[in-house]
Parts: sequence; structure tokens; C-alpha cells
Amino acid sequence: MPHCVIEHSSTIDSNTLMPLVFNASLESALFDQDGSDIKVRAVSFVYYQTGALANVSKQDDFSR
Repeated sequence: MPHCVIEHSSTIDSNTLMPLVFNASLESALFDQDGSDIKVRAVSFVYYQTGALANVSKQDDFSR
């Protein structure tokens, strides 16, 4: 089971985001010094809803 599960808009590049989260986890000193026990997973979504129930969002909510 991953320690860090990132759910994000498909407008964000997972390949850029995942190393940032991995390195921040490593720097936290909560994991082995070599990072061998750190697990990161990213899942992008095209369709999602934020805020009011009447507004179904697509992509641009997280790109502001």
C-alpha cells in the first residue's frame, strides 16, 4: 500500500509531481534514509466535482 496517494487533475503532470512528493517524503526523515520504503502513487482525473453540488467540473478547476 502506498504511503502517498496523489489524486489530481489531468492537467497536472504525474511524472513531475511524483518525484516532488517522493523527495519531500525522504526529507521528512520519517522513512529509511535510502527511500526504499517510500511508495508514491498518482491518479489523474479528467472529470471531478469540487465545491457546490450544482457544478460538475472538468479540468480547469485545478489549473488556476
